[in-house]
Amino acid sequence: MKIRTGAGTSYTAVAQINEGQWVSCWYPVTADCNSASTGVTTGSSYTCNGTTSNRWLKVGHNRTLRYVALGCVRISQIPPGAPVVG
Repeated sequence: MKIRTGAGTSYTAVAQINEGQWVSCWYPVTADCNSASTGVTTGSSYTCNGTTSNRWLKVGHNRTLRYVALGCVRISQIPPGAPVVG
């Protein structure tokens, strides 16, 4: 899966996330990370895990706001000491 500069597959991919890697939610990692009003935005459609969606998770990468296809990731709180991409 790719971290992109915008909420769509046409945006530049700046990093690759492998299964099992953690990414930082752009907002503090709380239940609000998956909230449409804070941590999720809409963009272009994609298909992942058999589902088509246009919802993108806002993540932090190199201290910059980036985007990951929400349907391709599992949302959970980062455990203490977990490695985080970027």
